[in-house]
Formats: sequence, C-alpha cells, structure tokens
Amino acid sequence: MPFGYIDVLSESEAKQSVEVVHKLNKVWIRRSPDPVPFYTLGAVTYIDACRSQEQYHKHRKLLNPILLKNFSWLYDIVLKKLSDHFGPCELLSEVAYPGFHIFGSKLGEMMLPSALKAMQKPLASLHVDIQYQEHYNVWNKFGPIDYNDLFSFTLSLELPKTGGSLYLWDSIDLTADQISTFNFQDPRDKENQVPTPKIIEYEVGKLFYHTGHVLHQIAPGKNLSANDKRITLQGHGVNCNGIYRIYF
Repeated sequence: MPFGYIDVLSESEAKQSVEVVHKLNKVWIRRSPDPVPFYTLGAVTYIDACRSQEQYHKHRKLLNPILLKNFSWLYDIVLKKLSDHFGPCELLSEVAYPGFHIFGSKLGEMMLPSALKAMQKPLASLHVDIQYQEHYNVWNKFGPIDYNDLFSFTLSLELPKTGGSLYLWDSIDLTADQISTFNFQDPRDKENQVPTPKIIEYEVGKLFYHTGHVLHQIAPGKNLSANDKRITLQGHGVNCNGIYRIYF
C-alpha cells in the first residue's frame, strides 16, 4: 500500500513532545517571512541542503546532538514502529535526524490576523520527495541502492482545533523525467495541471506515511484561531542494503 497510518504515541506522549519542542524554541529556525509563523527544529534537506550542503551540515552538526539529547525516547518509539512496519530502521549521524515542522506562534504569543489569513491559503508547493538526491554520497557508501524503495512520514504532535491535513495524488503515475523536471513549485503551471487530490486527515499520535514518488502538498488551515499550532515530526527513509536510514 502506497500510504497509511501507524499508531505511535499516546496523547500524553504527544503532549510531552510538544512541551520539549517549545523548550527548544531558541534553536528554532524561521523558514518563512512575515506574516506566516513557520519554523523548523532540526536541519532540513529540502531547504538547507538544496540551497547549500555546507549550511545543511552546519545545522546538522549543531542540532543533531540537541535533538538526540532531548528526543532519544521519541526516536526509539518511532524507529521501533517504523521497523515493525517496513523492516529495520536506523538513524544515521551523517545526515540530519528527523526534525519538526512548527506552524504557529511561540508560547505566549498569538498569530496576527494577517498570519491566519495567509495560513488558510496554500503555502507549500506541490512536490515529490526527492531530497534523497542531495545525499547520494552518503547512501552510495552502502553499495547499490534502490531509489524507489523509499518512504516519508509525518507524525502529528499538535494540530489546530479544526485539524490538519495533506493533499495526496497517489493515482498519478510519474515518469523519472517528470519527477526531476516537473515544475511543482508553481500551482499556476498550466502545462502540468493535476486532478482533485485525496485529502489525508492527520491525527495526533498517529504517523502517516507514503512510499515512493508520490505527489503531495501540505493542505491549508481551516478556520484557524490565533493560538492554534500545527507541530509534526518529519522524516524520510532510504533502504540501504536492507536497512532504512532515516533522515530529514
């Protein structure tokens, strides 16, 4: 099955994760200009490495130890659940450990009306997860790799009161050329129109995964409140000779 859910955390474990994320707010990195409050915690391949390998590894070396110190218990749970489902999974220190997407203001702050308005429109591109291409030098150390044996996951830790979701186009068959050259960044691209997507509803404590090269997009918020937050743990897996190496 190209996508599905895995029960991972209890409500109290998800809440504990969120509390730790907020305690580490000094090392959050803001990823969008005003008014959108979008932050990450951890180095991010699709942002950092795609711009600069040097910047990615600078962030990785700084943030991996912080993440491991504060979330080793969470990684243990997630890796066990992923291993039970996909096969052996391990973290790899040469790439960034799974990190966090944070949409919403820091504790004690409220989102401005302009932020609420912006976040209820599409913010992210339509895309396929091909960021593994930025780390061929790492994966190739393990020998020949099947770059179709992949997965990506989102573990929801806190969601807005009206929920959070993902748009998914799992019925679209993409060629290798389309995957690498299609202009997913611009939804106005008239040459690459896409049909109506599936809407995947997230649930706190549940991990949603999809496998392979699946077209998807973060769905915009609905009727957001000023204190709503959407906090998720994000990661990807590449099968390196029988062991999925997990990274962000």
